[in-house]
Amino acid sequence: MSAKMSDYPFTPLVESLPSTVPFVGPETQERQMGKPFRARIGANESVFGPSPKAIAAMTEAASEVWRYGDPENYDLKYALAAITACSQRISLLVKGSTACWAISHA
Repeated sequence: MSAKMSDYPFTPLVESLPSTVPFVGPETQERQMGKPFRARIGANESVFGPSPKAIAAMTEAASEVWRYGDPENYDLKYALAAITACSQRISLLVKGSTACWAISHA
């Protein structure tokens, strides 16, 4: 039998935290503070910006942005399956970790 989180004692600080905290984007926080962050290192942002390869791929794909995307993400699932040795049938593509967490805890 595996242990559950409730089997471990929490400090008073941890006990006082809410169970969930809504994401507030950095742009909203900057507006509320009245100034920009000195470094945007939250929300999965990199201080180095996108790689040159990512910029080239986005530039190449930009001419197709007028089209609706494939709702089944067929090409992406097969490409990921080819490089990860996982079946495309078990792929889960979501807009971010929050959506993935919500699905896994539904």
